Amino acid sequence: MNTKKNSISAKTIWKYIGFYFLLCFVVGGLIAYPLVGGPLCLLLIWMWNKKRKKIGEMLPNIKVHPFRITFTVLVSLIMFAKANSVLLGVFIILGLIWLYPNTEKKSLVHNLKTFKSHKVKTGISTTLLLMGVVMTVGMHSSEKIIREQKAFIESYPTPVIQTETIPHQGGDTEYSLTFTVKDTQTVAINGNPVEAVEGTVNYTVYLKQPTTNLKIEAKNEHKQSTKDISIQRNKTESELLAEEEERKRQAEIAKQKAEAKRLAELNSVSDSGAYITAQSFVKAMLKSPKTADFPFLDYSHRNLGDGKWIIQSYVDSQNGFGAMIRTQYQIEMQFNGGDWAEQRNWTLLDITTQ
Repeated sequence: MNTKKNSISAKTIWKYIGFYFLLCFVVGGLIAYPLVGGPLCLLLIWMWNKKRKKIGEMLPNIKVHPFRITFTVLVSLIMFAKANSVLLGVFIILGLIWLYPNTEKKSLVHNLKTFKSHKVKTGISTTLLLMGVVMTVGMHSSEKIIREQKAFIESYPTPVIQTETIPHQGGDTEYSLTFTVKDTQTVAINGNPVEAVEGTVNYTVYLKQPTTNLKIEAKNEHKQSTKDISIQRNKTESELLAEEEERKRQAEIAKQKAEAKRLAELNSVSDSGAYITAQSFVKAMLKSPKTADFPFLDYSHRNLGDGKWIIQSYVDSQNGFGAMIRTQYQIEMQFNGGDWAEQRNWTLLDITTQ
């Protein structure tokens, strides 16, 4: 009588392995959202089964392979207990039941010994399952250690720095600073370590400046505290003189900057700009300014510096009888700064005509 061996192709094996990887990825990635990850895993299981078998048809495997299913359930429950997700364990159980082949109980050992493909599949599946257990337990242990360390640090006492009110020191240039610390291992002032005797620190401060700022740092094994204090004293005669000299120096610098800016502004006017302004002053003295006709380039100029200009030229305009006459003129004017195009920023110094 011929018997047909129940063999599994390599392609099918790798499909099973690929599905297992996908299942573990989805479940692990969505462990924080079990209500989403669970139904998604069931959907993947259903889609992978080409025959569209119902999930209820997986249950006969439990009766056929009680020892194997019991082992799977126990391992999955361990993963569930460590990962704090009921659906994680349940869906891993369903996935593994579906992945194992639906073979007869009597032929299970025979298949393991005879079919190389079945041994490879079973070995890989078991290895992946154990890897999942180790990773789950390891992650849980690491998270637990981190939580315990964080809780311990939070419960650890914070260093306390207690200082008294520091009065104004008048003309003194030294001050004996005394303060107390609690729950402290090391103390530093402005980064320099100081010794605390029975929780009390005595430190001599040399008041080199009228205002001396100090930063006190107290540390223990896990926490640290800081406190800023300021000590005031009167200014010495030499400091007052130096302060006055500095004030004068800054005032002189500001004055020089302002003068340089003023000169730069006064010298920023071009000769053509000065000629246009001169025309405005000349028009004001004509009988009929609306008829004034100035040459375009026929003029001479002298820049006397500091905003002073002399312009020489002529203008044609009507006199009181309506006749066009030419008037020669020389004008001296001063630019005072601002917008050179505005006549109010200029001062007429002198004008002569002939």
